[in-house]
Amino acid sequence: MKIEYQKCVPQELFEHNIRASKLAEELAERFGADSKKAKIAGLIHDVAFPRTGELLKLADKYGIPYGEIEKQAPILLHGPVGAEITKELFEIDDTEIYSAIYKHTTGAEEMSILDKVVFLADKSEPASNDPDVKKTRQLSERSLDKAIINYIDHIIPLQLEKGFLIHLDLIAMRNKLLLELKES
Repeated sequence: MKIEYQKCVPQELFEHNIRASKLAEELAERFGADSKKAKIAGLIHDVAFPRTGELLKLADKYGIPYGEIEKQAPILLHGPVGAEITKELFEIDDTEIYSAIYKHTTGAEEMSILDKVVFLADKSEPASNDPDVKKTRQLSERSLDKAIINYIDHIIPLQLEKGFLIHLDLIAMRNKLLLELKES
């Protein structure tokens, strides 16, 4: 049941996805991931984002586990739900693309290069004029992991300031990347 992706999301989100897709492709080429898969995952990573009101129900439908943090902030499920929708609506049954879409929202302790590329492309696509996001993009020219850590170090204080919950996967990803950088 293939359908046209552009019809699934609002125009502004579609444009974000195009920018993220281009950046994901560039990052994949730079850091040795499959650029075609990065381009595809970057383009469709937010397919579930417009369905915010349905994410808990859809997570139940697809058997996606979630906890209290996701109950309080269902938008965090748009990555995992989007990975399932990608298989169902677009008939894309690629485990690497699935994983990159699944993990792009909160990250995860275990992430492939493709997962990291799509995560970072989503968070730092060129439309942002935020100085910290610009720094993240600059760091991504040399180090994928340092760029991701910079993004996380920027976003956590903002989330705390707003009283948002911090997903444990984001913290686990940051900690693992820091430990790996210390070992290298």
